Amino acid sequence: MSENEEQKFDMEALQQQIIQQQLMEIENQIIQIQNKKIEFEMIKNSLDEMKNKKDSQILVPLGSGVLARAKIDEDQKVLVNVGMGIVVEKNIDDAKKIIDSQMKELERAEDMLQDEIQKMI
Repeated sequence: MSENEEQKFDMEALQQQIIQQQLMEIENQIIQIQNKKIEFEMIKNSLDEMKNKKDSQILVPLGSGVLARAKIDEDQKVLVNVGMGIVVEKNIDDAKKIIDSQMKELERAEDMLQDEIQKMI
């Protein structure tokens, strides 16, 4: 094999490695999006349960396995992160609408990443 052919072979191998790395990164992003969508579904289920348990106690996770008892108020307001660190108070139905909107954004991002994978293959 001539030196020129060897360089060409090395370049092709390097390009394949780069593409493989990019594919792995995109797949990791897709997994993160899917995990976030699952988290949103769990939140929506929790909100539905909360809606049916007016004036009852719940356990609220504070982090690192620490829970606090809390009482659900009659008005059943929750705080929702609407992006860029902005948190607003909403009733349960409005909170679920915001979550649905965020899930649609995630689905669009996932579709774009899937399209990117198809272009690379």
